[in-house]
Parts: sequence; C-alpha cells; structure tokens
Amino acid sequence: MESKSPVDNVSSNLCSENTYTEPLEQPVIPSESNISEGIQSNTEDVSSDVSRSVASVGGKEFYYYESFYYESSIPHLPSKLTKEEQLYIYELCQEYELEYEIILALMGVETGWNLHIGEVNGYIGIGMLSKYWFTKDYGYLGIDLNDPLGSAEGVCVVMASKLDTYDNNYHMALTAYNRGNTGAETSHFNYGIYESKFSRKVFAYRDAMLESVLENHQCINERSRINVS
Repeated sequence: MESKSPVDNVSSNLCSENTYTEPLEQPVIPSESNISEGIQSNTEDVSSDVSRSVASVGGKEFYYYESFYYESSIPHLPSKLTKEEQLYIYELCQEYELEYEIILALMGVETGWNLHIGEVNGYIGIGMLSKYWFTKDYGYLGIDLNDPLGSAEGVCVVMASKLDTYDNNYHMALTAYNRGNTGAETSHFNYGIYESKFSRKVFAYRDAMLESVLENHQCINERSRINVS
C-alpha cells in the first residue's frame, strides 16, 4: 500500500562546538537506567550541556537529536528538524504509542528529515506516504498531508495501524509501511521472512541515534572528571 523509496541521513556530539545551545523548558538529566549504568554528571557546568537536549514531557524524557554517524564519516542530521518539530513528533509518538526513535529514524531513511519536501510522484511528506492509499484508508481522519506537521502525524497513523495488524512487530510493520501489506506478505511474510532491508536500515539508524546519546554522556562524564580533578 504505502510503497516508497528510502533516502539517507543522522545526532550531534555534545562535545562538538555545534551543540544546540537554547535550553528546553523543564530540563532534566537522564537517569542512569535510561542511558547506561555508571554515567553521571558531576558539575553544574557539565550537566547543563545535557539539559540542552533533554527535557521532561508528560513525565517522560524527550531527547533532541542533532546528529549521528552511520556507515560514513559524514553525519546524519536529525537537527534539520527544529527542537519544536522534534518535540511535536515525540508527542505524536506518545499519543499513538510508538517508539519515538524508530519513527524519527524512519523519517530519516525516507527523506533525510525533510519536513517540507512536499509531494514527489504521488508520495508526500516527511515519511513519503502514498497520497492515494492514505486518503483511501485514512482520509476519514481529516489529516492534511500537505501540512508538513500533518504529514508527520500521517506517518504515526500508518505505523500504528501496521503495528496493530502485525502484533506490534516493528520489523513487519516497517516492511509493510515500505511495501504495503500485500506487497510485504507476498514478497516476505509468506516465505517466513519477517524483516526487510528497509526495516533493518531504520533499526540501524535508531540504534546509531541511541548510541549517540550514550557517547554524549560518556563525553560529558569524561569532561566532568577533568573539571573536578
């Protein structure tokens, strides 16, 4: 149904000079259980670097991804999305009960986080949704895919539907997102293949983004040791 063509892109290192500097409202430091055991910030100057990218949203932590590396020395740049745009997508993921990093990764694979890409050969928006199939299957929701933020919500609507169809299996849902349900079933699922090149790439982006968070905190932890020594 929603067949599309992936595009490449990736979060910035908090040790770099390009770190996002405007603090988010209600900054908090991620807990060790959310990132990694033993990672701590020991000074106010160091911890403030983390708060630039992390905020509490509805009791959960939102992380603003800026850049990450995947199979290249050239960074992929989720920071093409502003803090407000990423936060909006994060809140959509909370609403539709989706994993934020996977949805953000999907958008990176599809369009390189280009929220304003518009329509290309019948596919539209940051997730390159099929305009025809989306209107046919989800038009009753009244979501305007011509609105950049509406296209982001469209991605969440389709992924939530796919996950419901495929028992919350993200690899299968992503494969069906990319090929359509019928296409995924005839090319993969009927043969006992429950993931695809597309789904693996989305997961690779997601893993690289999460790794960038860990690296940022390790970097901050090292800077903290230097500052207190």
